[in-house]
Amino acid sequence: GRTCIAAASSRAMDDPPSTGPDDLSPQCLGLIISLLTAQDCASVSCVQSSWRDAAGDDLLWRTYLRTDWAQTTPTGPRGQQLTSHRAAYLTWAEEFKGPIRACVRRAVVAWQNIKGWCDDRSHMLSASLLPGVDEAAIASAATRLGVPLPPALAALYRLHDGQALQWDLQFDAQKNVPGAAERLSAFKKAQSVRSNAQATQDRAEAMGLESEEDSDEEFGGAPHPSIFHGIFGGYCVYDHLCVTRMLPLERACWWTQVLKMQGKLDVRRRCMVIAASFNFKKLFVVDLDNADILVNSRPEYLLACPSTGTGDGVLRWFEEYGKRLQGGWYNIELLDADFPSSKAISLFPRVSPSMTCAVTRGVRVCATTLFAPEVSDAGRTMFTYSIRFSLLTEEQQQGLIDETLTQSDVGPPPAIISNSLMGAAPALPGRSPMVTALSSSPAASNHSNTESGFGGGATGSNVGTVNRENKQTGLSRVPGGVVRRCQLVTRHWVIKNAAGQQTDEVRGEGVVGKYPVLVPGGPEFVYQSCTHQAGPSGAMEGDFKFVEGTIAHREGPEWDVRCPLFQLQIPSYIY
Repeated sequence: GRTCIAAASSRAMDDPPSTGPDDLSPQCLGLIISLLTAQDCASVSCVQSSWRDAAGDDLLWRTYLRTDWAQTTPTGPRGQQLTSHRAAYLTWAEEFKGPIRACVRRAVVAWQNIKGWCDDRSHMLSASLLPGVDEAAIASAATRLGVPLPPALAALYRLHDGQALQWDLQFDAQKNVPGAAERLSAFKKAQSVRSNAQATQDRAEAMGLESEEDSDEEFGGAPHPSIFHGIFGGYCVYDHLCVTRMLPLERACWWTQVLKMQGKLDVRRRCMVIAASFNFKKLFVVDLDNADILVNSRPEYLLACPSTGTGDGVLRWFEEYGKRLQGGWYNIELLDADFPSSKAISLFPRVSPSMTCAVTRGVRVCATTLFAPEVSDAGRTMFTYSIRFSLLTEEQQQGLIDETLTQSDVGPPPAIISNSLMGAAPALPGRSPMVTALSSSPAASNHSNTESGFGGGATGSNVGTVNRENKQTGLSRVPGGVVRRCQLVTRHWVIKNAAGQQTDEVRGEGVVGKYPVLVPGGPEFVYQSCTHQAGPSGAMEGDFKFVEGTIAHREGPEWDVRCPLFQLQIPSYIY
């Protein structure tokens, strides 16, 4: 037996079966090649014909195209449709060579998030984005600035060359920027002959936006609604309007040189302005030596994105903004209710923990804050805040009343329960666990002061009636237990420093000179104001006194509606 086994083994050793690459099935060969990178796949296709056939499978290149260039269809860098995924991949590879290649996929995804969000919500924003520049334009900018553009910044401009907005073109023409008059003329001509002008107008009207060729209505000296169409959003507090757009590369170079001559940029810093408000009061600047992005403040510029030393700060800033848009952080809203053309991306966050909300006896209050670097100074850090009021529907109020009465059978409910909300829909679903905070107990305080800063703007609405109150729970009982109309009477704020110590207190009539009336399920009343801190952080909380009915026709008692604590803090990412 051993002899037979040995002989068999000997024969096996002397005559092993053939296992060459030609013996692999096409499926097996394809599986092996799919584990390679696109570059290695291209290399093995040169070895022999069977490998070339397997490496040329377009399904394989579809995966490579998605993995390396974030494209799901055979589309080139300029949006051109190509015959195959392999052809598309090779076109991208030819377009982006050298150090820039490592940044392109991330830049593509960031732009997809930003432009995709704009496509769904505002044609004006989406249509303002220009096609990317070519390699020659990047080289020209480097020559003008005296320093090469970092790959992270070059990749962003190669995909989209900022925004073309009529107000900016008019502004540049008035400032005698070279070529601005010609670009303005070409822009207006292009606007007048667009084949889809009517569709654009319909979309604009649906969004509540004006067409670019409509209205020369002025706002704080700015003659055109396109001042509100900056892709990086903004805010308006009293007469301080700030909406940030991305500058085209040529415009960015010119204004960088002008701002340095004006002393608004450090001439010793090798940098370029890439985004600014329409009046250049707010500036975002990229350090061309390390690709960090900074925002103007006093006494010195601040990092708008954490510096990691990886040479991609501006790209991480773009990526974070795209993620925030897709994550519901920001909405398109009227920045000022008095100007219908002021619809823009509002930078007041609409997600927790940046937004805090509470409900007190049916009145819902949400607070969110925003750092204002362009008006901050040494020892005076400015914060704007937005407060939103709404009155729950009668069904929602009744659900909370029933819940509170049930709780009273096993013990008294807490006076006020607050909760941060993920987002801020105009109305909450009935009996949502996030709708908490029921109270009629007043807040204690004994002195008043005044708000400081540059102010607010608001919108509101009215209608309705109310009934009697139950002495035990502070809530109106069924059937007249819901609040059918109420009006804000006074405000009360407590301002704290980073250590939690009270530094100021504010008491006053109404809010920004208004006394909003709320009705169940009606529109929110929104206003903005501001405060300041001596240091980089602090907090605020307070309450608002409401009366059932109206101030002129009281139909029930007054009660205090709590605004939960919200933080005043310079964020890691500044927009």
